[in-house]
This record gives sequence, structure tokens and C-alpha cells, in this order.
Amino acid sequence: MREPLSWPYDTEHTWRAWREHLETLQVPHVDELRLEAERELQRIARCRTNLPPARSRPTLVGLAQDP
Repeated sequence: MREPLSWPYDTEHTWRAWREHLETLQVPHVDELRLEAERELQRIARCRTNLPPARSRPTLVGLAQDP
């Protein structure tokens, strides 16, 4: 399995799968890879909670009529 691209180019699901895959690896730098995966998952969560509200379509304002 390869390391995923940063979000949004790869999904949160892909990052979680990568994090689970790291639990089975026996390489010297696996702790740094786990830390990077955790930080990316935290960034995804932070970005999803801070999304700006959806913008509504602008409404047309009628012109004032002279009496």
C-alpha cells in the first residue's frame, strides 16, 4: 500500500486505511508515518467542521415606486 495524497486528493477513508496499515509495518521510521497520518486525519476533521455555510442565491430587490 502506498501513502495517500493529502486531503482532498485522497479520501478520509484512504487515510484511515493507511493508518491501520501502519500498525502492521515493521520499519524503522513507522512512528513518523503514524504521526503524519494522525495529523492529516486531524486536519481533515478540522477542515470539515470549519466549512463556511452554504451561500444562498441572491434575492432581487424591487425598485421603490414613486407615489
